[in-house]
Amino acid sequence: MYIADSAGRLVMTNPAFDDLLNAGLRDAATDGAGMAPGALRDIFLRLENGGAEATSDDTWSIDGAPKRFRSSHHRIAGPDGGVAFAGQYVEVSDDGGDGGGRDSHQHTSVSHAAAAAKNAFLGKMSHEMRTPLNAIIGFAEMSESQPFGPLDRRYIAYLRNIGNAARHLSGMIGDLLELASISEEPATDDGNAVALAGMLDEARVAVAELALRRAIDLGAVATGRDWCVAADRSRLHRICVNLLDNAVKFTEPGGRVGVEIARAAEAGMLDIVFWDTGIGIAANRHDRIFESFHQVDPDTLHLPTNGAGLGLAVSRHLARLMDGDIHVDSAPGEGARFTLRLPGAPGG
Repeated sequence: MYIADSAGRLVMTNPAFDDLLNAGLRDAATDGAGMAPGALRDIFLRLENGGAEATSDDTWSIDGAPKRFRSSHHRIAGPDGGVAFAGQYVEVSDDGGDGGGRDSHQHTSVSHAAAAAKNAFLGKMSHEMRTPLNAIIGFAEMSESQPFGPLDRRYIAYLRNIGNAARHLSGMIGDLLELASISEEPATDDGNAVALAGMLDEARVAVAELALRRAIDLGAVATGRDWCVAADRSRLHRICVNLLDNAVKFTEPGGRVGVEIARAAEAGMLDIVFWDTGIGIAANRHDRIFESFHQVDPDTLHLPTNGAGLGLAVSRHLARLMDGDIHVDSAPGEGARFTLRLPGAPGG
């Protein structure tokens, strides 16, 4: 297997691929040192022009005997922010098999390498984009407080718009990074008993500042009983914070947000209901709000929200990874009730 950058330079190969290069995949007369073979660069060009995957079947003479190889090549995001390519060659036996079961192993290796390249790119972009955004937000807030003397009201409004736009973009970046990372993120303690009382306390603290600014009452975000669920703690924390944050954002100032817990009708499951007294959601939007990038129609909402509309999509995905799900019950003007259903655990 290999990984190559956008210029066709091989940045990572394994010994088996190096053997193929030496056996005839590379043409020493036309292929420069460190560069992918011409045949591969032709595939890269096809991928760069819109193809997501390319495959081929080739035969080379190795140790004096012809051997067949089946290859697959993919376009991936490189750590430098550009396009990169990853691929694998698998020896094919006469009966069409994988020459000894290496297909699965090499495919896994390519997948891991591609995921590593993507995560490196996401980590770099997160830092490179959020650092200037935080500076913009900080200077906008500082200038809005008029530390060096009074400003015209129009300039204060401009500064407020700059800060809100920067916060919105920062939220979108966070949502996109979260959605991109959850598929590769392993569960750390999936199936262990997690106490909901402590989890709700942590989630309430995470949204307390936003709730204070919007005068939202979080007093009902608590439970007086030792409920427990079988879940990954990190994933559950993200779900609880997402659902509470969503409830606070879509509740008018002076409203309330709370949590109720009860045994579900489904045997062995618990229902954790996050409710609010907010604007509510029309029935024809109940499914759409769990789609990636879906947001409430801005013409019907004057509440300040940030992000790309991924919080609910991420939360439902994480819940399903833990054998649970999320559903909504809501109507315009009647608030919303988001039910997180998860397997119960001993003690709950």
